Amino acid sequence: MVKLGKLTHDDFTVEELNALIQPALPTTVDLDIPIGTATVTVESGTISLREETNSIFFQAFTSMQVAVANSVIYRAHVVVTLSATPTYNVDDKCVSLTHTAVESIQLVNDDYALIKDTRFLLSKLVPGRLDSIIGQSLKTALSLVTAGTSDTAANYLSLYLSGSTHAILNYHKPQITQAILREIDKLPLFHTMRDDVWREALFARYGKQVGVAENRLRFYLV
Repeated sequence: MVKLGKLTHDDFTVEELNALIQPALPTTVDLDIPIGTATVTVESGTISLREETNSIFFQAFTSMQVAVANSVIYRAHVVVTLSATPTYNVDDKCVSLTHTAVESIQLVNDDYALIKDTRFLLSKLVPGRLDSIIGQSLKTALSLVTAGTSDTAANYLSLYLSGSTHAILNYHKPQITQAILREIDKLPLFHTMRDDVWREALFARYGKQVGVAENRLRFYLV
């Protein structure tokens, strides 16, 4: 049928692509912050396709948490959208995802969101001395337990004075982007056609290119 021109391509639907990624979830990445610990966990996600840019998009639903002194001071649900371009190397018979990028990071306003106030922060950072420092600035209070060497940490924690979940997320967007791209770099974003899978063996023999068409990931045979 390929030789007669009756079979010109093989398609993977969005549903098939989504099924392929589910075994890899959930997964967690660590963020680099001045004090405490922060993580982003990809809980679930869905794939979509865009023909005009020949792109695959992955919209990840994630849970973000920041903890200081073993207490969670911030949490939020965040939607991270990633993109990549599918390519095919005829010589290597290998499909790859290239030009990976973080397209957007957006806060979800729901009941999961949490932000602790300044008094809570001080009680965790300077336990037992809250009454004596409550009138001082966060930076001054923090210096009591860090010998004045924590300007970066104090400036970071001052974000929480605003009580804005959006402002805190905006600060963390570069760290989230770096952490996710760093994790993607560890993944094998390629697949070599296998001889014992007939669809792949067929494409390895006749395949020319891979692209997005009609909301499908299309493997062109001619």
